[in-house]
Amino acid sequence: MKRLVIVGILFLSFITMYSQQYIADYTIAKEKVLRSIPDEYIDKARSEFNMMYWHESHGAQIMRGLFGLEQYKTGDDTKYGISYESYDTNKFGVWDIWNDSSSIIDAIDYFGQITRDSLLKPANANINVIMWAWCPFENTRVPRYLDTMQVLINEFGEGGTRIGTGAGQREKPVNFIFMTGHAAGVYNTYEDGAEEAADSINAFCERHGYYCLDFYSMDTHDMDDNYWDDATENAVSVKYHNAGGSTDNFYQDWQDTHTLGEDWFYGRQSNGYPNPGGGHVDQHISCNRKVYSLWWILAHLAGWDDTPTAIASEREKKNEIIYSQKLKKLIFDCNTFTNAVCSVYNLTGSLCIERRINTSTLSLADLSKGIYIVALKTTEGITTKKILITD
Repeated sequence: MKRLVIVGILFLSFITMYSQQYIADYTIAKEKVLRSIPDEYIDKARSEFNMMYWHESHGAQIMRGLFGLEQYKTGDDTKYGISYESYDTNKFGVWDIWNDSSSIIDAIDYFGQITRDSLLKPANANINVIMWAWCPFENTRVPRYLDTMQVLINEFGEGGTRIGTGAGQREKPVNFIFMTGHAAGVYNTYEDGAEEAADSINAFCERHGYYCLDFYSMDTHDMDDNYWDDATENAVSVKYHNAGGSTDNFYQDWQDTHTLGEDWFYGRQSNGYPNPGGGHVDQHISCNRKVYSLWWILAHLAGWDDTPTAIASEREKKNEIIYSQKLKKLIFDCNTFTNAVCSVYNLTGSLCIERRINTSTLSLADLSKGIYIVALKTTEGITTKKILITD
């Protein structure tokens, strides 16, 4: 038992190190973090990266943040300068593409195909960052999203099958940035809800060393790092209000007690008109935080390493089982979910649960306290893990 506890602590430490290096969450989404990044990496990111960004309405907050940050403080117009849908050797080029797909599942397929087609066009030879967002974001759709992203990475990432010269190839490899979905109020903590989906995506990115803009955590954490699990995408939380908030909107309360131009900035449209973004928010802190996180990711892609650990550089592709004590769920990081089956045994060898897996999580809420052996069988083999359920 003592050895199991020690292993569990080491595992949690490992996950923490991963998160600090690859997940741009609410702890990263702060101006003091942005201003701590050495100028050389911001300069390199600004001059070397050109991003194609697909999104639906919620994702507009990213664009509003990019345009707003340019007009925030003295020098920001140069330091965080962007070039809107054009190439400029000293600005961060951004192609803003609203996705008009009629359904969410279709949107994932649309994203995969339109990204591939776009990256193979000679006119897009300088595009080297891809990011995509959509809404809503139920957990059942996460495996499809992750599989689509992984296929694209295998083709167009560093060393990808489409990187080279000749027909059907491009010379410049592409960086892919993952994103979690927006908050959904009381539906955050429902089965298959936004919290579960965000956990699944972050776990995958932690496992593979991929950068992720954790949209969900910024929607649900206030400026003092408190988590409000009933928060909407507009930072409206009844629990926050009941706990003493001036209103039910924790970002609006913070904004009202801080100074425009010193502590926060207007989100803006490409023409400079103030607009917080996407029609879903009426405060500006949401787009502020998300663009802080994006620049943090870009600086890392440009070579900045603000963490001492190199553990996350390991990107061996293999199946993994992660147990979330908080959710009392298993989170699966699989190369494929084709014919995947999960079996859970107690220490006497009795089978407690067996399920065919077509999503990235499995609830263990019906199991009592104790030690269990989890076996995940896929077409690639069997992966096992010992877990401890404490409550």
